[in-house]
Amino acid sequence: MKATLFHGSRDGIDGDTLRAGCCLTDSADTARTYAGEGGAVYEVTLNLPPVASERQVREALASEGIEVGEYLYETIDEQIAVLGEHYDACVYTDMDPAGATHRCVRLLVDVPGVTLARR
Repeated sequence: MKATLFHGSRDGIDGDTLRAGCCLTDSADTARTYAGEGGAVYEVTLNLPPVASERQVREALASEGIEVGEYLYETIDEQIAVLGEHYDACVYTDMDPAGATHRCVRLLVDVPGVTLARR
């Protein structure tokens, strides 16, 4: 499914492949919070792989014997490779650096062929 999402980065993005672990959001404003002062916001158009729900992520982690901590996103951060064996991407509620919650699409595998536009 073709989708347009946003990514905020202090380090930038090189090439046309997003790496496993990359976080995308529906909001350019949220991405701007992650980019911080001097960072960049990218509008990312990609063929979004099938996305696992929070429930599916919890089930995959449980099947691997991995306990989920208080915040699901922390466990996802630590288990990208394990989750990538089950799914290509997942969606969950995340918290930005300012403490606001938002929908996050986290890539669990590399996704080639993306189009980037710096905003």
